[in-house]
Amino acid sequence: IKNVFREDEVVNRNEREQLLKNAPRKKDGSFVVPKTVE
Repeated sequence: IKNVFREDEVVNRNEREQLLKNAPRKKDGSFVVPKTVE
């Protein structure tokens, strides 16, 4: 049996601002999305 999955690679990236740059709504460094369950 051969494991076809690759090993996890931990990387330290600080891309939060770049990822949130085009978000329509954001708050405290996170995406803001509509509530889907009440």
